[in-house]
Amino acid sequence: MSTLHEITSYSPGSGARISPRSHLTTTAEAMSLAGTWKFAYFRSAEGAGDSAPTVDFDDSSWDDITVPSHWVLTGGGEYGDFGKYGAPAYQNVQFPFPVDAPNVPDDNPTGDYRTHFTLSADTIAEIENGTRVYLRTLGIESLAIISLNGERAGVVRGSRLTQELDVTDFVAEGENVLHVRVHQWSSNTYLEDQDQWWLPGIYRDVELLFRPAAGIEDAWLRADFDPKNGPSAPGPGTLIPEIRAEEAAFPVTIAIDELGISETFESPAAVGPIPIPEVEPWSADVPRLYTATISNAAETLTIRTGFRRVEIVGHEWRVNGKKLRIRGVNRHEYDPKLGRVWDREKAREGLLLMKRHNVNAIRTSHYPPHPELFDLADELGFWVMDECDYEAHGFLGENWRDVPANDPRWRDALLDRVQRFFERDKNHPSIVSWSLGNEGHTGANMAQMANWLRRRDPERPVHYEQDYDGQYTDLVSRMYPPIEAMREMSLGHGKFGGTMPGRNAELAKRPMILCEYVHAMGNGPGGITEYEEIFETYPQWHGGFVWEWRDHGIATRTEDGTELFGYGGDFGEQVHDSSFVCDGLVLSSGEATPGLVEFGAIVSPIKLEFDLAMEGDTERALDGDFDDVIITAAYIQDLRHAGDLHDFVFEVVDEVDGHEVLRRECPVEEVSASGWNSYAGELTLPPFAEGHEGELSGEKFRTIRAVLRESTAWADAGHEVAFTQVPVEDTTRIVAPSHPAALCASANGETGSQVDQVQDSDASFALGDAHFDPRTGDLVKLGDLDLAGPQLRLFRAPTENDSLGDFGSYILADPAETTGSGTQAPPTAALWREIGIDKLERRVIGVWLDEHEVRAVHRYSTPAGRAYVDLDITWRLEDAAGGAKGGASRVLRLYADAAPSANWEYVWGRLGLEFTAPLGAGEASWFGSGPLENYVDSCRAARIGRFSMPVSDLNVEYAVPQESGYRPGLRELQLSGFGLTVRADAVGPHRERPGFQVREHSIEQITKARHPHELGTPERTHLIFDVAQHGLGSRSCGPDVRPEYQLRPRSGSWSLAFEV
Repeated sequence: MSTLHEITSYSPGSGARISPRSHLTTTAEAMSLAGTWKFAYFRSAEGAGDSAPTVDFDDSSWDDITVPSHWVLTGGGEYGDFGKYGAPAYQNVQFPFPVDAPNVPDDNPTGDYRTHFTLSADTIAEIENGTRVYLRTLGIESLAIISLNGERAGVVRGSRLTQELDVTDFVAEGENVLHVRVHQWSSNTYLEDQDQWWLPGIYRDVELLFRPAAGIEDAWLRADFDPKNGPSAPGPGTLIPEIRAEEAAFPVTIAIDELGISETFESPAAVGPIPIPEVEPWSADVPRLYTATISNAAETLTIRTGFRRVEIVGHEWRVNGKKLRIRGVNRHEYDPKLGRVWDREKAREGLLLMKRHNVNAIRTSHYPPHPELFDLADELGFWVMDECDYEAHGFLGENWRDVPANDPRWRDALLDRVQRFFERDKNHPSIVSWSLGNEGHTGANMAQMANWLRRRDPERPVHYEQDYDGQYTDLVSRMYPPIEAMREMSLGHGKFGGTMPGRNAELAKRPMILCEYVHAMGNGPGGITEYEEIFETYPQWHGGFVWEWRDHGIATRTEDGTELFGYGGDFGEQVHDSSFVCDGLVLSSGEATPGLVEFGAIVSPIKLEFDLAMEGDTERALDGDFDDVIITAAYIQDLRHAGDLHDFVFEVVDEVDGHEVLRRECPVEEVSASGWNSYAGELTLPPFAEGHEGELSGEKFRTIRAVLRESTAWADAGHEVAFTQVPVEDTTRIVAPSHPAALCASANGETGSQVDQVQDSDASFALGDAHFDPRTGDLVKLGDLDLAGPQLRLFRAPTENDSLGDFGSYILADPAETTGSGTQAPPTAALWREIGIDKLERRVIGVWLDEHEVRAVHRYSTPAGRAYVDLDITWRLEDAAGGAKGGASRVLRLYADAAPSANWEYVWGRLGLEFTAPLGAGEASWFGSGPLENYVDSCRAARIGRFSMPVSDLNVEYAVPQESGYRPGLRELQLSGFGLTVRADAVGPHRERPGFQVREHSIEQITKARHPHELGTPERTHLIFDVAQHGLGSRSCGPDVRPEYQLRPRSGSWSLAFEV
């Protein structure tokens, strides 16, 4: 029988489908069908034919395939391990084919799967005595037509939804043949445009469930908690059971042995609430679980439950009477080799990484994950927003015409999806909100989905971001709003509020959440701190979910065997969205990015603040530019939902010039438990470096760390949850000497001993063992090291936030004057190229040489414009105590000043001096900010100290090569492979210390490459000292770099001492 008509059906499914129910652990028997199946691939649905479902069909010529898997990621081929059966494709908003719902292209890749299983005579006898056989599939993309022993059993739709078919009447004793035909494209595709790879196939488990006669078909244990004693203190609980079973299944007993609970119900009508005098509540911070059993004569179900109460009170979304604090991430199911195939241990590792970086919430974007994810979330502790399998973003290009959200033809399919995801997941305490989906517009079908959910579960709030006016949902949700717009929303007005007149004031009375924010694409995001300040200032805001958790690069190889993580366009897609699939806090490899570390530092629930008797400018600590402060005490705030400060050890660490002189545990002297808000504590601190007063020559920093006192399920004892650092004093100021008036260059460079006096192009000029090109004043060699420079650099290899510009520019419009919208303008990197800072031309104005110093003035101009920067550099040999071998030594010091003309437009990427050296820099050891890269709007995780790592590890290998590895506030840098030491002092009107960057590829190589393997063979080490860099922002999909973090054209000064 032809199956082609099923491809374009609006139906949610057909055949022997059973009503959706929980994914339960039971003593009833099950048979996994995972393993090796036979597989045939067809480029079109028409090519598949009709004979494969028959029992006697000969599949011996078919290939073998592993189930679960995606067929596009298996079979070998042109992409290394895959490519034989088509290839993955990535689109974000757009569909992979023209919008013509419910129709799809004729070229519709189709896979036929066949497997055999055996049922014994004893099993058949049990079936004859009332056992039912269910075939359960957890995930098939996108349409599956299932036949058993040659008979059509059912058609299932909903690629991320559990489906169960009652196949009792189709099974037979002995060998059985199961055939599943999967079409990659179907009407389902229009409901599943979810900003991820299109990956067809049977990618989750397939199993047979043997349901005993008079078994318990389904159960829901709602475990309510009365927070009258506080949100985390033990209190009364109530178990509210719902049991779906026929009369013959009773009596049924519900027991929680740990609580001494055992209640037997003799009939369905007798089932009712079970009061419990005292339970410990469940929360994401203290995920207290109890094991409940529901048993009868036929089977025993096991449910791990947690007692908690979810409610909305006014503008607060509460759990156990306390406002939720959501610091979460959007999580796709993803593995670079497996795609969306479930791996429990890898998923657990990912959740542990979240916990270690203070992530406390997950939005399951944009579909229900594998059901076992919720077991892990219950156990480890996360607030979860479970999202229905729906997104129709591609209809945006059609102005939402005929969008499923408002088209009655899609009503049944959408209601089926919301019912299936709810019923499967309803027992999990970690789930505190239901989301209808993502970016699928609004309409009557969405309202019906919400109403169904609310009737079925009045407790947990309903979310859907595109219900902008709050007509049918409970949470006011937005994506990527500017800071100014969030303030306006909080006050009940502003264009990011509702779309209907008069709705903004009403929405301001409700709980607010950012379902997506701080887009984590490439190097970034910047500006997280400003969002956190909004969350903490306005009571309606509960936090948000970062987009997103992890890059989705696919592990593949080039023709020559080079390994890489591919993104959109790497697999032959004609229509794709390039690297937009790589926008996570974690790289495709699983490595945490500096962005994740930054997020964890900013959102930490433990807040530490020094009591400064004399206020210091701590924000400028990285530059070493601050007032003297007197530290008397520190205050602690605990913003967790549960727990107290006794969970932590609070350490004070005192350092002088980056060397530790004191480490001491400081007990919490005072703790006030407000219960409903937070715990507050005070630390009395010892005098700085107490007992080591003779070791105080140098820069002094005091750090307080909050570390775990004992090991937990997610981190070992000693794991740092929060820190803060302040300078204690700064008494050392080194100022570059003024140049004699006679040496001050005019704009035309008409004074001084000119370079044209040097005729020999091979001649060089030496200061000690430093050699210079007398024509330019450039350093060409230091001792035996081929160290060349400096060159002025204003351009950086664009980040993806620099390169994308769908959101408004803050360079050309102040967000304070545009409610954060900025103005439509080309991306920042395009503006840089427009003004030409990527191709500056240098002209030597003058070079002055004598036995004491080399001075040069260079003018760097844009090729087609009149803007320029004059760079005035002076090299001197100076005495320095304590050389490499002890005693007095001579160091080469560079003084440099950059002065821009007044006619610059826009912003610069950096203000830096670049040197080059041979390859082989070896290990980098530095005293400055670290340990990871950090930028002006992304530096909360950085601290001043001494750090060391291989040069190859200084920079992050993002999916697309880009600016990386900048660390401001440099005091000293050593490169072991060169025996080179560079010391930097705070100089100039800004009293700034430069940052540093060491890479083995040039800015031009990095800018040109689209993948790391395309960087080419490194030729030189590039060492750049930037006195400033432009911020990061998140304009790839969010706000631009805020004005206070922009690098507007300005002057800069350097004082660098070089020693080999």
